[in-house]
Amino acid sequence: MNQLFNTLPNTVTTTADPTRYDLLRNSLQHTPGIEALVLLSNDGLPIAAYGVDEAEAQRITAMCSGMASLTAQMAGAVDGAGVLHTLVTMERRTVVMSACGPDSALACVLDSRAHVGLAMREIVDRARSFADHLGTLPRFQAASH
Repeated sequence: MNQLFNTLPNTVTTTADPTRYDLLRNSLQHTPGIEALVLLSNDGLPIAAYGVDEAEAQRITAMCSGMASLTAQMAGAVDGAGVLHTLVTMERRTVVMSACGPDSALACVLDSRAHVGLAMREIVDRARSFADHLGTLPRFQAASH
């Protein structure tokens, strides 16, 4: 992972307008400790990624999709309604995942020196402010005959 993710291009090929993803990246570039970010659809597809290559973006997306499924199950079990944020703290990294528009989430990887509370506040604020522009539509399900 590259700490200077703000200088890197989007590593995921997408047909959507890439400018809006660059704006999200730029809005988080001054948040201390963010090493990478991945915008993903709730059905497990990476939409945009900065600071990681496409293979890493795919792995992060798959893991975040699994976490989202588990946390949704937990929310249902305790009548917690929708999951807004997920935080995974490890010895050397922290991952913050936040809802970001209809059917999408923003996952940010923080280094061990990050002030998690401040970084999480910035990530959540940006996810909310960009939500109307970063949602994804459900994938088309072709009817089988």
